[in-house]
Amino acid sequence: MENQNDKALSEYLMVLMKWDNTYNYFSCKSGLKESVAENPKTPSDILDLLIEESATYQVKMRIARNPNTSLEILFKLSKTKSRDIANRVIHHPKWKGPECEERTEEMCKKF
Repeated sequence: MENQNDKALSEYLMVLMKWDNTYNYFSCKSGLKESVAENPKTPSDILDLLIEESATYQVKMRIARNPNTSLEILFKLSKTKSRDIANRVIHHPKWKGPECEERTEEMCKKF
């Protein structure tokens, strides 16, 4: 059964994304951004928009553990200066393959 809060959040987010001025979307309270970032039903293109802006540590952490986070977004997050976020990235289920292994080695050297 679908959680009504998740559905309402998704619908609200879609309304926000239709605004011509994306600044209005990104000026929403950080709590909304965090909720959207951690919602497992949030599409990866929305997560990508969240990460493109000056996302807070909390938003990045939530995106790093969201199952819909794309490999492309994980690579963006892997450039972080935060050990906690880097740790979330390397333990994400989609973080697999030679490119990821190579990037993991680079991240380990950094920390």
